[in-house]
Amino acid sequence: QARLWHQTLGMSPTQVIRERIDAWFMKRLFIPAFEISPGNIETFVDQIRSHKPVLVDGYAESLNFLASYVRAGNLPGFSPKAIMSSAQALPQNTREIIERGFDTKVFDKYGSREFSGIAYECSAHKHHHVVDECYILELLVDGRPAQPGEVGEIVITDLFNRATPMIRYRIGDLALAVDQTISCSCGRAHFRIGEIEGR
Repeated sequence: QARLWHQTLGMSPTQVIRERIDAWFMKRLFIPAFEISPGNIETFVDQIRSHKPVLVDGYAESLNFLASYVRAGNLPGFSPKAIMSSAQALPQNTREIIERGFDTKVFDKYGSREFSGIAYECSAHKHHHVVDECYILELLVDGRPAQPGEVGEIVITDLFNRATPMIRYRIGDLALAVDQTISCSCGRAHFRIGEIEGR
């Protein structure tokens, strides 16, 4: 895996050590997202190329930098099985450039610092499936459940946080409600949310 991320921002020394150990076991290469610029992107692409990742994930804006590299006529020299975008909105035109340039599919992730990964786009690329095993996610409009097609406020209950329980936590994001009675073509039965309207 190659991750275009901050790596240790906001972590305690103990968390940094754990992260580095985990990265070593998972063969995860970190590319410092906040240091990527037009002047050094070739160096970082070289590092990713040498690492031969199966998965590239990171901030949507960092992936946009990769897209700009392809737009400039450069050949990336690697094609992971998938690219996973998170933390920011990924415009459709950028998604298409990344997919063409790296000959792979882009999957979007919705998450937060409080909860980590909350919902993931599946191969149908229509909605985000909530990790129901870990969270109860509600979409509310004036305190009532959002109807399909309505934009609702995301409210989350964490099922595993025993240190600081978060029950019906108002995260401040908005998402489009989808009709749960219509099954997703991927076959997963998890609760789904549509387009993330605010992050």
